[in-house]
Amino acid sequence: MKKGFTLIELLLASAMSAVIGLAVYSTFYMGMSVWRRAGAVSLQDKKRLIRVERLRKDLRQTFVFRGDEIPFEGTNTTVSFPAIVNSSVVRLVYSFDPKNRAVRRGVQGLPEIIAAKTKEEKPAPSWAPFLEGVDDARVAYFSFDPAKGAYRWKGSWEEKDSLPRAVRFTITFPGNETFNETVFVPAG
Repeated sequence: MKKGFTLIELLLASAMSAVIGLAVYSTFYMGMSVWRRAGAVSLQDKKRLIRVERLRKDLRQTFVFRGDEIPFEGTNTTVSFPAIVNSSVVRLVYSFDPKNRAVRRGVQGLPEIIAAKTKEEKPAPSWAPFLEGVDDARVAYFSFDPAKGAYRWKGSWEEKDSLPRAVRFTITFPGNETFNETVFVPAG
């Protein structure tokens, strides 16, 4: 019957303890690093991320609505599309306002749009500031170009009865901080 451990067994046990200790330490260290970085994000950056997530959500749920009734339209600074907000069909408009250095969000209800169609005038949406402190905001639209037989980014969207495959936003904040977001449109 054996009464003790051999030197090899003791060294092996010590090495295994060191490896386990190192693994626990590195896991704890990485967790603390992530926690510190998350805590270092400013309140302003958190608000920006929440706003961009709202824009992303709105854009992902767009659809083609009766052809030209509420078309998907866009320029390099404005995008307009049909969406469902609070169980109602509306036209959402996101537009960069360089004078106020802000991205605005406009909402226009379907009854207003239909009433304006009979009067042959284009009604204005009710605007609200969406993202403030913006130096520049650009929009691009990703679609198939049949002439070239390839997909490409365009600076405007004028096809009334279709949707782009994706929409890319490039937003520049003070200090040359640039935020790029590409939103894929499921119905596109």
